[in-house]
Amino acid sequence: MKKTLAVVLLSLTGYFSAEITYAQGPSLSPALYRQIETIQQLQHKQQWQVAAKKIIELEKQLESHSYGYSLVSQLGVHNALQRGKPDLAIVRLRKVLSAKKLSNNTLDDLTVTLGQLLVQQGQAKEAVKWLQPWSKRVKQKKSDNVATGLMTLGYAYHQLGNYSAVIQPVKRAVTLYQKPPQSVYQLLLSAYMQTKRYAAAQKLLQQKLIVMYPAKGNYWRQLSFVSYQLQDIDTAVATLELGIKKGILQQAKDVKQLVSLYLQQKNPYQAAMLQSKFLKQGLLRGSREDYQLLTNAWLQARERKKAAQVLESYLAEAPDPYLYKTLVQLYYEMQQWNRIEQIHPTVFKHLKSDKEKGMHLIIVGLTAIEKKQFDKAERFFQQARQYSHSEKTARQWLSYLRQRTKLSQS
Repeated sequence: MKKTLAVVLLSLTGYFSAEITYAQGPSLSPALYRQIETIQQLQHKQQWQVAAKKIIELEKQLESHSYGYSLVSQLGVHNALQRGKPDLAIVRLRKVLSAKKLSNNTLDDLTVTLGQLLVQQGQAKEAVKWLQPWSKRVKQKKSDNVATGLMTLGYAYHQLGNYSAVIQPVKRAVTLYQKPPQSVYQLLLSAYMQTKRYAAAQKLLQQKLIVMYPAKGNYWRQLSFVSYQLQDIDTAVATLELGIKKGILQQAKDVKQLVSLYLQQKNPYQAAMLQSKFLKQGLLRGSREDYQLLTNAWLQARERKKAAQVLESYLAEAPDPYLYKTLVQLYYEMQQWNRIEQIHPTVFKHLKSDKEKGMHLIIVGLTAIEKKQFDKAERFFQQARQYSHSEKTARQWLSYLRQRTKLSQS
C-alpha cells in the first residue's frame, strides 16, 4: 500500500466581513469616514468593480503606514478576493500587517487570511514566516479562527515536506475546534504516515476516523496497513475482513490484500475460498494474476486437484506458456499421465523458447515411460535432443531406454 496521502488545501472561507470596525482606532476625518462608508455600501451591493476603483483612489491619497490606509486596504483585500485576484489581496495584506495600525485581534485574523492565501498559492515558505510567530502570539487564545490558522501552518509545513513539524500545530488545532473538520484529522494522519509513526496513526484511525466516518473505505485500508507495519497482523486481517463483510471495502485490491495476508498467516484454504468467492461474483476481473494467486493458494493448501481445475479454467480462455508449464507439472505430481498426453499438442504449440519446449518434451517422455509406452517415450526424447538445454537429459534417458531394451531381450 502506498504511504503518501494527498492533502486537500484549506477552503478559503470566511476571510472577514465586508464590514470593518474602526471605533477603537485613531479618529478619522469626516470626509474619509464617508468615503469608507460609500465603499462598504458598494460592496454590500456587490458592486465590486466600482468599489475597487474607489479603493485604489483612496489608497493613492493616504499614507501607506496610516490607520486610514490600513482600513481602506482591509476593504481592498475583501474586494480583491471577491474579484478572484488573490495576488492583489496578498500584496495588500502584507502592507496592512507591516503597518500594524489595526487592533491586535484584527491583525491576528488577517495573518491567518494571509497564511491561507499563501498556502493556496504554493508559497508555503512565506506562509510559515508569517504564521510561526503568530502561533506563539496566540498561544493563550482559543477559537475556531486560531485553530484554522494552526491548520494553515500545518498545511504550509506539509507543502514544504517538513512532516514532523506538521504534527504539533495540527494537534493543537484539534483541541481548539468546537467540532474539528475531517481535514484536520486527515492532515494529522498524513503527517503520521509520512514520518512512519504508525502507532499514533493506528490510534487516530481506530479512535477517531473510523468511528466518525465509518463508511470511508480508505480509513479501513490505512488501518490495515499501519497495523501490518506494526506487525499486528491480527488487526490488519480483522480490519479487512470486517470492511469487506460490511460492504465498505468493495475493490479488488481489498480482496487481494486480504488473500495475501491469509497466505502470510499460513491460512491458504481461507485465502483460496475468499479468492474463489469474489472471482465468481465478478469483483475480481479474472486476470492472469487473479488465477495465479488462487492456484498458489490451493497449492499451499495441498489441494492440487483444485489448483489444476483453476488453471484449466483460465487456460481454456487465455493460453499462457508459464501456466501451461505449471499445469503439466501439477498433472505429473498427481500422476495424471493421460491428461499430460492429452494436452501435450496444445501446450507445445504455445511454448516460446527452446528451453521450455525441450524440458516439456522430457516430461512428456517420462509420462510415456510411466505408461510403459517406451517407443513413444523414445520419440519424445529424440525430439528433446534437438534443444541444447534438454539435450544432455534426453541422451541420458535414451541410454536408459536402450539398456532396458537390451536387458529385456537377454
